[in-house]
Amino acid sequence: MQARLGTHIAHAAQTPGTWAGGTTRALYADPPEAISAPADALAWVGTAVIERPAPYSHFADRIRLQIPIRGNGIRLRFQAPPELVVLEPFAQHRFDGARPVEVELQAGPIVALNLIVRADVFAEAQVVALEAEPLLWQLGAPPLLAGAAGLKAVQLIYLISGALTLQLAEQAALTLHPDDGFVFEPSGLPAPLLVPQASSRAVLATIWLP
Repeated sequence: MQARLGTHIAHAAQTPGTWAGGTTRALYADPPEAISAPADALAWVGTAVIERPAPYSHFADRIRLQIPIRGNGIRLRFQAPPELVVLEPFAQHRFDGARPVEVELQAGPIVALNLIVRADVFAEAQVVALEAEPLLWQLGAPPLLAGAAGLKAVQLIYLISGALTLQLAEQAALTLHPDDGFVFEPSGLPAPLLVPQASSRAVLATIWLP
């Protein structure tokens, strides 16, 4: 039997954790042994339930990208310098992981998706809404960075709502359910086809690793 390309990360298989404002679930880390230690990872992807106001963890030499994916959004109160960022559902904000910041809820608990990457690692993400039409997820061009020719791409899908069938190369289709993730290296593979089985919303993320 041919080995499956990529890794399906069902919700139950995600690594649980806690933080000052609630709980977390880790989906992906490079290297894999850093799954419970984002500060040690080149790249880390997971979700956080934010149940109460709290300071964010300090991640030196890391860039954070955060997207509220459930609930009514959050307010981020930064220091050094003072700044207020209001983050509505499905919007995103990228910031220095070492910058002091506290989160406040707008109207009840929320769930946010977090990408935490080392400062020399480039990552991007978008929330897409899928109705009836399939989406061919094409890998974009690598970032315009020194040494970009040697970068390795990793693509990750996280399903927020609905149901989605993933078709990758010639292997059997895989159905993703809410809170499921799937991660793969696209090098040498055709672009995956995302086929919604119901009105769906997903995060599509790409990370370029050295």
